[in-house]
Amino acid sequence: MNSTYLCLLFQVIIFHGNNFSSLPHNVFGDEKENVPVALHTIDLANNNIMDIPGKAFHHVPNVKKLILNNNKIRLSTNGPEHVHSRLFSNFWNLTELQLINAFEDSINEDISSALFEVFSNRYVTILIFILFSQ
Repeated sequence: MNSTYLCLLFQVIIFHGNNFSSLPHNVFGDEKENVPVALHTIDLANNNIMDIPGKAFHHVPNVKKLILNNNKIRLSTNGPEHVHSRLFSNFWNLTELQLINAFEDSINEDISSALFEVFSNRYVTILIFILFSQ
């Protein structure tokens, strides 16, 4: 089996304790034909993630739980007027999002307004549970 498509079989992916400063585009697939349909949980806690580009999480239609705890995520790379508003837009079935200590400390005052912009877009529709603490 080609290792490129190995993640197509996974239901849960857990990466902890790594040092990803930025996630690449299309982390879990780049073609509509090779979508990880069994994948329902992604846990990227404790990775020092700072930047999540809008195209990082393409092709994750069945993910229900996303954990980004204990990272250093910047919701905006160019100030509050440039918030990544489509950050979670490809999670069509996302029902649980964990964001405990997930954001860079220097933007504490802007987190509420930035999160409002992220979640007020029309793409996040069935989210039931958000665990947020800073």
